[in-house]
Amino acid sequence: MKLLLAALTALALLPATAVAQTPPPDERAAAQAFADAAKRLLAAADSLDGDPGWLEDCRALNRVPERKQAVSAPVIDSLVFRDLVDALKPDVFRLRSDIANAQTLDAALISGRAAVRRLGRAIEAIPPGEADPCAAFEAFVHAGYPRSAARKARALQRRIDTLVTRGMQRRVRAAAARIAELGVSRADADAFGQLAEA
Repeated sequence: MKLLLAALTALALLPATAVAQTPPPDERAAAQAFADAAKRLLAAADSLDGDPGWLEDCRALNRVPERKQAVSAPVIDSLVFRDLVDALKPDVFRLRSDIANAQTLDAALISGRAAVRRLGRAIEAIPPGEADPCAAFEAFVHAGYPRSAARKARALQRRIDTLVTRGMQRRVRAAAARIAELGVSRADADAFGQLAEA
């Protein structure tokens, strides 16, 4: 009797366990989602190519004496870079969200996603640009071209130069190769791989 009861209980639980199991994620769809997110970010970055408008209109930039060019250059570069990064931050946030929402169990995709999300966090942590970069540069000029501002700008440049580590590059490239292996077009996979060149 106990054996019959145990068998009936097992049969009663069998459909419930089968229903509770979820199907494995569609790895090709996840790979395509990664590639599409990367393409959107690259398109947004391409639309930002070129100098910001304030750079042409800022008269203080044209009045920098020759002897102050070396001190001024890193400050100008920092103002331009932070201005461009500010414009790109919403797209970086969207990239991080899009690849986080892609369901995958593939180790290469998970590793590539972690590397890109880490890079995205580092980009989002870059100090915000000035509300009026030209006014900020004019304040730098009126303060007598302080070397401390140039040192801060150089420190930011060094930080930017080390945003993408070799390990991150390797993981993103491995994910791009895996994206292509999963049947996504080579051009789309290469778009994801370009994130390693940030």
